[in-house]
Formats: sequence, structure tokens, C-alpha cells
Amino acid sequence: MTATAVVWHMMRADIRERTRRYSFLMTMLGALYLAYAVYSDQIFIDLDNHRGVYNSAWLGMTLAMATTMFVSLVGFFVIKNTIQRDRQTRVGEVLATTPMRKIDYILGKVLSNFAVLMIIVGVQAAAALLMQILKTEDRQFDAFALFSPFVLLTMPAMAFLAAMAVLFESIRWLRGGLGNVVYIFVWSAMLAYPIEAQVTSADLSFMRPVQESMEKSIREHFTDYKGGFSLSAGGGKELAKRGVFLWRGMQWNAEFIAYRAAWFGHALVLALLASLLFDRFDISRSSGFERLKRGAEVPASPKEQRRTTRLARWLRSSGRLTFRSRFLQLTLAEFRLLVVGIPFWWHAVTLGLIIASVAAPVDAVKQGILPCLWLWPVLRWSGMGIREKLYRTDQMLFSSPRIISRQLPAMLLAGVLLAGATGGCFALRLAIAGDWPALGGMAAGALFIPSLALACGVWSGSSKTFEALYTFLWYIGPMNHVPACDYIGVSPTAIAAGMPAVFAVVALLLIAVAVAGRRRQVAIL
Repeated sequence: MTATAVVWHMMRADIRERTRRYSFLMTMLGALYLAYAVYSDQIFIDLDNHRGVYNSAWLGMTLAMATTMFVSLVGFFVIKNTIQRDRQTRVGEVLATTPMRKIDYILGKVLSNFAVLMIIVGVQAAAALLMQILKTEDRQFDAFALFSPFVLLTMPAMAFLAAMAVLFESIRWLRGGLGNVVYIFVWSAMLAYPIEAQVTSADLSFMRPVQESMEKSIREHFTDYKGGFSLSAGGGKELAKRGVFLWRGMQWNAEFIAYRAAWFGHALVLALLASLLFDRFDISRSSGFERLKRGAEVPASPKEQRRTTRLARWLRSSGRLTFRSRFLQLTLAEFRLLVVGIPFWWHAVTLGLIIASVAAPVDAVKQGILPCLWLWPVLRWSGMGIREKLYRTDQMLFSSPRIISRQLPAMLLAGVLLAGATGGCFALRLAIAGDWPALGGMAAGALFIPSLALACGVWSGSSKTFEALYTFLWYIGPMNHVPACDYIGVSPTAIAAGMPAVFAVVALLLIAVAVAGRRRQVAIL
């Protein structure tokens, strides 16, 4: 079989396997909700409380821009596992013996990532067509105006994202959970900097040219337009109170098309860089933990041996505590597993954020410091519910008595304790000040976060599902103050809407989902 045939079959297998995963299903559901949010004016383009007529151009561009934002964030977590899966299943060791070049393998992974992302984009394009039919303002159908934003705006961004995910997997320290967190900040910088600096060639979302095109149209209809453009969430039903204008779509000239086509070139550059950094499944260049998971017969360094021995001793202690010790001891053991292996710099950053939560003004803590405090341990929470599978202790643990009534609540309580350890000082500050609504929001968040992590871990068997969902909620909720997603209650609007109580109820439902998933795991075993 030729190298090209191997790459082709590898791509087909990747696409089939990933479209069957829970993370892909959850992303598809999120994409469908995104389309509904655009249709119901929960997500909208706002120009100083003006909006465009709901024609093909306006609906297509709104949904294409929202899709680019959503998929470029959440889609990264969906596709960033293709090389790692080959490592875990040892398929990579077989591929390493073939004459296939590294660049062929990397390009195959990039193309399979791109295909998975374009399935999501295709669903959104179909949703845009349905929206054009259901909206009653303008029934005249313009195929180019409706679909060109998906082709010229979203598709190049997806190609770049597909290559970015492969590059992260090719760099050892970025292929795990740390890379997922790093990407959040890379993604934020990719969207914010080009807009602020007005660098169109580096604008992944292409928001600035779209803004200029819409502003040109609105000034032809409303002379009182004072500027302002945003892709916003919440409150879109009142947009038309200052007027509706007609926008006929982007004028895609040669310069704009060249800007968008350049992103395919950027993706190729990232793929070439990834092929240079890719280790071709050389296990001698893997970390000690990766060798432990594969069971490779490669000697580890003394430091790695001591770490592995200490980890194994803690796991054995956890197994014994499951059936013969008190619940408090089991909870402490689960908490110890949550924080095992944390480096010194992680504690230093945590301590700095805690000190800032005590010293900074309350509003500043609510707006930025507290959300960061509860984003920082995301890699700790993301291991909840999957640790048994990861360390291959599921058969021993699931055969123990009271595994559901004792061990699962202990794991959940350990996650709540981690939230309390990081946010407890600010909670005490709120209690002293008598700010009980904000304290109630924190309590709901402290229960919701580990509940979501546990439910996602038990059902998906992967940490990425929680990391993707949580970072998405974190970005649009506490950081952008969308009340429906503010699980901490940092904004007065969310507290006034009763969102802390809503997320407390959701947390209880997630606990029930986690219990059902663990019962399923025990029954299968």
C-alpha cells in the first residue's frame, strides 16, 4: 500500500471515529443552539441599536461570524486528539514502520480535522437557509449572499484551526491539558489584537471589513448613527428601536479574497512546522507518564520513577479507603488525587490570585479575578470521572462496595473543596460585607463546576469535553456577562435573573447524570 493510500485510509478512519464521540455530538448540539440563538435574536450584530433587514446577506453573515467565533474556540477541543489517539492505541507505532513521511501524516491529520470542522459549518449553512425561509422580513433568496460568508469567511478560519490543533499536538508540552488552556488565550489574542490594531491581513474573524461595509450602508439610511459595532449576546429583541436598514452583503473584491485565501497558506505553514516538530511516535522522546500509560519498556529517570511510585502508592491508598475508611478520609484522598503532581509555579500563581481577591476592590474581583481563579484549576477538575480509566484502576475500583454511594460523592465533594480552597477567601470577604446574593452565586458555581466535570468525565471518558464546555461557558458567561451563562453570578443582571438558583438546580441534575453514568459503568464491568 502506498503512502497516499495509507493517509487516505487514516483520514477516513479519523473522521468516522471522531464523529461518533460524545464531544462531537455535544459540539453539534451547541452549533444547533447557536443557530437557534441567532434566529431568536439572542445572538446578533448590533450597530448602535440598529440592525439590518433579515435578508440573505444579513442572516448569512451573522450566523457565519457567530459560527467562526464558536467553532474556532470549541472546535479546537473536539479535533485536538487525533495524534494522541494514535499514541494511545499504538496505531502510531505501526504507522511509524511504514514509508509514509512525516509531512504526509501531518497533512492527513490536518485534512481530517478540516473535514470534521466543515461538517459543523455545513450544518450551520443549512440552518442559515432554514432561517431565510422562516424569517418573514425578506423572502427574496440570494444564494451567493447567504452562503459566501461561510465559504470566504468561515472556511479559511477552519483550515487554520485544523492546522493549529495538529501543531499543538506536535509540541509535547502543549499536547495535553496545558495546551488547551494556552489556546484559550491564543484564541482571544487572535480575535482581539487584529481588530484593535486594524490589521486586516491578520484578522481571523474578518470583523473589521464587515463592520466597515455595514457602517457604509447604515449611514445611507440613518444620519444619526454615531458608530459602534459588536457581535453580542442577549437583548437582541430590542435592536430595532432605533431603526432597520438594508444591507446587501459584502463586496468581495480581489483584495478581500486574497486576505481570506492567505489563511490556507498560513495553515500550510503551520502543518510544515508541525511536521518538523513531530516525533514520529519515538517513545524515547515521550514523558515518563506517557510511557507508563503505554506500558513501554523504556527506562525512566530516577525522578520519574519516584513520581510514579508516589502516584501508585496514593492510588492504592484511595482504593483501600473506598471500602474500609470513613467518608471524610475518602474525600481527603480524592482531594489529594486532584492536586497530585502540581508544580510549584501553579501554587505561586494560585496564591497570587487569592491575594488579589482579598486586596483588590470587590467589583474588580467579580469582573476578572474570581473568574480567573476558577479557570486556573480547570485541568484539576477535568480529571474527575476519568481517573479510573486513565490509570486502569476501574476494574479494581468498580468492584468495591459502595462505589456509587460513597466514592462518587467523595469525588464530588473534593471538587467542591478545590473551588472553596481557591475562592474561599473572597467568599469570606463577601460574607463579612453581607453581600449574600453574590455569596449565593459563588456557592452555586462551586457546586456547578465539579458537577459538570464529573458528569462529562463519567459519560465521555475524556477530559476534553469538560474543558471545551467549561471554557466556552467561562468566556461568554463570567467574562462577557451573558446572564444565561454566568454560573458564578458575577454580574448583577445574572443575580437579578435568579441564575444562581438555576445553576444550583442544573448542578443537581448533573450529579444525577453522573450517578446514572457510573451505574452504567459498573453494570458493564
